[in-house]
Amino acid sequence: MKSYLISIAGNIAAGKSTLTKALEQRTGGKIVSFLERVDYVKKNGYLQKYYEAVSAYDRLKGTKLSGRDRSGFLEVKEAAEYWGYKIQETYFLSRLLDLGVLSELLREGQSVAQDRSIYEDQIFTKNSNNYEYITDEDYRKYLDLFKLVMKNKPTPDLIIYLESDVAALKSRIVGRSRGEESELASSGNTYWVEVGTGSSIEGKVQKSP
Repeated sequence: MKSYLISIAGNIAAGKSTLTKALEQRTGGKIVSFLERVDYVKKNGYLQKYYEAVSAYDRLKGTKLSGRDRSGFLEVKEAAEYWGYKIQETYFLSRLLDLGVLSELLREGQSVAQDRSIYEDQIFTKNSNNYEYITDEDYRKYLDLFKLVMKNKPTPDLIIYLESDVAALKSRIVGRSRGEESELASSGNTYWVEVGTGSSIEGKVQKSP
């Protein structure tokens, strides 16, 4: 029996997990929901450290600095670049491990709805590079690693992109009270990943021959 991989894409708090679970329920288990199984980012507290580092950098961008302030600015910038790459590298490795489990389900003929695919990571990583949270050198290193490791890996048969405005996302983040996300809901936070449309995500997915 042919199995299908459905990827639910979208921003933080867009409703990806909710839709993934709903697909399993509505199909009576013909499609199983697949949430992140190995989340080393949360396990090691990286997410909060990342948000703190990049938010501190954002607050200093564009400010006039005296000679004494420059060294402090460089420390903040280097911390943002460290955590910017660290978090994407860790997400990639975690989702790669998840992909091994997911691949087994597909081989057994089980269709799967996945909460965020590994292919979306490329968009978030590029966004971090644009915001100067990841250096150009580290971004090139990430792309080389992704290209090398992802050969012949399963790709989505269908991508469902959940679009939501930033105000609604912030409201949901406040409502679910996850401490590591609280910085994103603050009024002064300007960093929001615009994932784009389903077609932009599809452009990151290369089908295996």
